[in-house]
Amino acid sequence: MGKIQKALEAIYNDMNELGKITYAEIARRTGISENQVGCLVDGRRRLNEDNLLNIIEAMRITLSDLDNEPVDSNRRRLNMMLDDLLTAGEPYSNAVKFNIESAHVKFLADQAAAKKAG
Repeated sequence: MGKIQKALEAIYNDMNELGKITYAEIARRTGISENQVGCLVDGRRRLNEDNLLNIIEAMRITLSDLDNEPVDSNRRRLNMMLDDLLTAGEPYSNAVKFNIESAHVKFLADQAAAKKAG
């Protein structure tokens, strides 16, 4: 499960950075200990099918999200933030607005660099 575990870890890191999920929250939703969740997500312990399905359900992602890796981390974060803006209906703080704008600027700069190089 090397590719799947790496994809899970990348998505978790992005969601955690945005304050959307923690090991504690996954543990609460799955009944797996917080320490065990950390070990499974970061690859220190091997994922089995049951744990994988429980963790992705707790993170509210799908197997296809894992299969679509690698996705540019900034692009995924931007999509998550925009999704939150469109669905939450709550005003965001200036810090979150800055993060969205920064992610967008970085994404555009990366796209321009890739186009120039390619």
